[in-house]
Amino acid sequence: MKWLKRVAIAVAAIAVAAALIAVEGSMLTSLFSVGELPRIDFATLQRTAKPNQYIVCPPGLCQAKVDAESLAFDASVEDLRSAWQQVVGAEPRVELVAEDEERQVYDYVQRSSLMRYPDIITVQFLNSESGGSTLAIYSRSIYGRSDLSVNAKRIIDWLAKLDTKIKS
Repeated sequence: MKWLKRVAIAVAAIAVAAALIAVEGSMLTSLFSVGELPRIDFATLQRTAKPNQYIVCPPGLCQAKVDAESLAFDASVEDLRSAWQQVVGAEPRVELVAEDEERQVYDYVQRSSLMRYPDIITVQFLNSESGGSTLAIYSRSIYGRSDLSVNAKRIIDWLAKLDTKIKS
């Protein structure tokens, strides 16, 4: 019977912890703050030593090693940005936190569902050589070292949705 009591206590502790996390999401958000955002210039961007980042760039823009080359879209910069905003706006826990309309650079934060860890996603919209538009993206985690490829999966998913939206 002693083991049953211990199991009941453990289950109760887990339930209380889960409830606190759900109710106190804003406390976790405060605990895992974003801080001051650095100004990203894709032409001079350098990767950090941490693997928890993902970079997409059009050919010739980034001097940093990129994870994927960005597509050229048959759309104006304004239409591409509008489609991007629709895609990102439909994603959970994403917030636009900074924008530089002159440079067409926008910073978003997406937080993990349970612990509210923030990732920063910086995107820049550009005219492409083909006459349409393209974009550069830098997605990275603030906390930790490994992200289990969350940044890569996010951007690959968002780009697939963006491509579908532009083509529709």
